[in-house]
Amino acid sequence: MARLPLIAKYCDGYVLTGGRSSRMGRDKALLELDGRTLIEVVAAHVKRALGEVTLIGNRDKYSPLGLPVIDDLHPGQGPLAGIETALRHSRKPLVLVVACDMPFLNAPFLDALVQIASVADAEVTVAESVDYAFESLCAVYNQSTLPFVEAALERGELKVTSLYEKVRVRKLSAEECRPYNPHGVLFSNINTPQDFELARRRFESNAAAAAR
Repeated sequence: MARLPLIAKYCDGYVLTGGRSSRMGRDKALLELDGRTLIEVVAAHVKRALGEVTLIGNRDKYSPLGLPVIDDLHPGQGPLAGIETALRHSRKPLVLVVACDMPFLNAPFLDALVQIASVADAEVTVAESVDYAFESLCAVYNQSTLPFVEAALERGELKVTSLYEKVRVRKLSAEECRPYNPHGVLFSNINTPQDFELARRRFESNAAAAAR
């Protein structure tokens, strides 16, 4: 049996299966890229970084993928509810939470993110991208954030970044992320059929280049 990375003693990895996928028109988590579903592609990155991965979503729907799945405690309440589910499920100090629609993540970056979180004087460790202020669904959350998450959900404040106004945050700048993001697509996500088509072409191009 392969040994787990040392950082796995302190951090569990979770992938959110996604919401209504309204702009896609169908469940984007189950779209296929290079013979694997989108969520399997993302989960593989997390598993390489931490040795294990758990999906958060409908257990009946996603269990056939062969990965551990836990039900969202508050289905339909958005990603903040998924973060709460991860924090409540884990018995470790840190949880890595990743969206299911970011196929160009890579294990070295996720490992670096968790390593920084393990020594940061912060409740949240999150990347700051060029296009968005925070990549809140590619972030590490300390267990100490759980009361703040629960309170926000009780108040109906579902925007994840609102949480960051109440806790200490360690931001990874775009410059810090650059070594893991040579093509500028590390945080690219898939929301529309057009996004998916671009991702599919890039995957095919990468596969062709690797076969040369």
